[in-house]
Amino acid sequence: MNYYLKLFSYGVVLSAVATGSVFADNDKEQQMYNMRKKVVESNLYVFKSLFDSYKQDTSAYPTTDQGFKALLENPLSGANAAKWQGPYLKEVSPDPWGHPYQYQRNADGNIEIFSFGRDGKIDGQGMDKDIKLSDFK
Repeated sequence: MNYYLKLFSYGVVLSAVATGSVFADNDKEQQMYNMRKKVVESNLYVFKSLFDSYKQDTSAYPTTDQGFKALLENPLSGANAAKWQGPYLKEVSPDPWGHPYQYQRNADGNIEIFSFGRDGKIDGQGMDKDIKLSDFK
């Protein structure tokens, strides 16, 4: 009986250690996600500042189709082309998960800058949720 009790006790200890490892791994995963989310947040504010500079120079934000490319190359033509004071950015790096950042100009003329998050897909949940600049205001 003692033998089985010891074996059971070892099993309980191993289970506790394994469970603790799972929780520790989940905690590390959450910490890594939080760090990456902070990087995204910082980048979104930088992008917003650059788009604001673009708007100050040209009187409007780029269209959704022009997006980030408007910070790199002059998208304007004719008399408006001289208003562009860029390039405002040398290159657009991907988000911490390796996915491109997203840009959208809304019908009201305001913009939304965002990352699709960890999964790289629209409208995720939990740690796969989209990370939008408007979430931080």
